[in-house]
Amino acid sequence: MSGRITTWVAQYNPTPTSKPPLFAVTTLQDDGWRVEPHVTYLPWATPRDILMGTAAFLEVIRNSPAIGYCVIYSHAETKNLFDRCCAWGLLESAGTIDRESPRKKEYAYLARGAKPESADTAAKKALIR
Repeated sequence: MSGRITTWVAQYNPTPTSKPPLFAVTTLQDDGWRVEPHVTYLPWATPRDILMGTAAFLEVIRNSPAIGYCVIYSHAETKNLFDRCCAWGLLESAGTIDRESPRKKEYAYLARGAKPESADTAAKKALIR
């Protein structure tokens, strides 16, 4: 995917005294219509931090008028996290991708943004042929 790359960080609010203030770093590839996030959770992030940070991120994506849709690829280790987000209505399962080694099987998920489908972007035109 070509286009711009944006970096986001997730931080505690309020910051607990026992942990550093940040718990995740996200790079977001954006082509004007579709975004694809790549998230790294820092070692001190708890499962609750990961779930709530992911849910908050997906809620921002859903309400963003600058995003048509978000594609998330997951491995088996993180599939349960995204299945939970599907149950909450933040994502839709889009199927699986069987790949050769080393990546193996991936699970694809979609989150629709708030950009109107009538929006005319070069990236959207490239998808529709």
